Amino acid sequence: MYTVASSNKGNKALTYPIGLITADEVILSGSGGGFFSGTYNYQQANSNEYLITGNTFWTITPVGYFVAFGGATYTADVFKVLNTGYIDDDVITRAFGLRPVINIRSDVTVSGDGTISSPYEFS
Repeated sequence: MYTVASSNKGNKALTYPIGLITADEVILSGSGGGFFSGTYNYQQANSNEYLITGNTFWTITPVGYFVAFGGATYTADVFKVLNTGYIDDDVITRAFGLRPVINIRSDVTVSGDGTISSPYEFS
């Protein structure tokens, strides 16, 4: 289990206990249609899913490093999640939001509903 250096459990390999969401995690959360619809598979976007807030954001999942159709230079592309919940790929030079991910041990109790008046608390 990956943990921060100050932890008394795990491998103590992490400097920061936070990462970016992957395209797989977006799909497993119940969202993520579009790029994976139709020709590739039939999953449709779920605009009511909790990750979809009306803002486009990057994932950390790479698509590839290639010359786009009609392009002249190589670009590094990663998956992004559009404000509608659809997954697509794009050049990483564009400015979109990020979605952090933290991992919580299975024996941790979570209370609260994530609002300002009742934030999540871990014990």
